Amino acid sequence: MQTNKRLGDGLATAVVGDVLITVWKSPASVARWQWLHAQADALLARSPGGFVYLSIILSSSTPPNAALRTKMQADFRRLGSKLRRLVVVPLGDSLWKSVVRAIVRALMLVSGLPKQQAVAASIDEGIDRVLDVAGPNTPTRAELRAGAEALLRMLGAQELVAAHHP
Repeated sequence: MQTNKRLGDGLATAVVGDVLITVWKSPASVARWQWLHAQADALLARSPGGFVYLSIILSSSTPPNAALRTKMQADFRRLGSKLRRLVVVPLGDSLWKSVVRAIVRALMLVSGLPKQQAVAASIDEGIDRVLDVAGPNTPTRAELRAGAEALLRMLGAQELVAAHHP
């Protein structure tokens, strides 16, 4: 399956089948979110069955501020059931994982989509959660892992590839 990779300012994305994979390295910002969301809209336009969003967040990133959280809530609400699942993988220590988990759950609850989110402890667990809601255009485990690894390398985080591979 073809992978369409893009490098942005502090984050990278790959579209593989009906899955949007992102790796966030820099702080969450409105500009970065808008860049990412434009790609989600493009994927949605060619995925009538909806899509899955796999977001890997490095500890070098920071949580969204209040203005961005409000924008994210509106965007997730607008997507509704077209977003089959948001799978977030925070890579870092236990405190970082707890912070990300709390923010994701709150965002999705306020967006009216509490059952469409999963926070995973590893990239492999995140891929498992993506495959739980696989559709006919969902890539294989190997294709998803290759996409995630390519983005980590693009952002200079190749040491995390070996650290999160069984």
